[in-house]
Amino acid sequence: MINYPEPLRVLIQTLGQLPGIGPRSAERIALSLISWPRQRVEEFCSGISDATAAIGFCGTCGCIRVDDECRNCAALTESASSGAPLLCVVEKPTDVLSLQRFESLSGSFHVLGGKISPSSGIEPEDIAIESLRSRLEGLHNPEIVFALSSDVESEATIHFIKSTLSNTGGIRFTRMARGLPAGSSLEYTDEVTLIHAMENRVRVD
Repeated sequence: MINYPEPLRVLIQTLGQLPGIGPRSAERIALSLISWPRQRVEEFCSGISDATAAIGFCGTCGCIRVDDECRNCAALTESASSGAPLLCVVEKPTDVLSLQRFESLSGSFHVLGGKISPSSGIEPEDIAIESLRSRLEGLHNPEIVFALSSDVESEATIHFIKSTLSNTGGIRFTRMARGLPAGSSLEYTDEVTLIHAMENRVRVD
């Protein structure tokens, strides 16, 4: 790297921490930022600061929330009142955003925060299974839709959750259809594939 002044070097290193930003991209962005008018820089920084201060994650469902009342948790109550409580189980909050691109899913989401993977040190107690169980209490014949990636860790997670909750009674377990490519991430899956996979979900035996 060129022998940049210390403040610029720190800025490049900071930008390099962002996902998908390599050293050269971080360098180009940093050089662009320092050429902006001071007011534009301040507005840019303020936008980041305001967003990160206002956005948090619900302690119950794990989804992104921007106020005291979680809209995702409220959606479960609404679907339960209609007689068809549905919980879509995903790995990450960003998966929820991917699935919300279409409106064919009328229910609520539950973010596990990971997948069971002993080789990576992730055990069942490390993901949000107990909070999932708590959300199911009092629901009549709920459906759990597993919307996880197609890999070994996802299969192990689905099997464990199903075996753990099977004694709860009345739960219908389904999964997104196998239209998702093996090893793919929901975050980068196109909308049509997601729609078909969700509409053709199958029962988990």
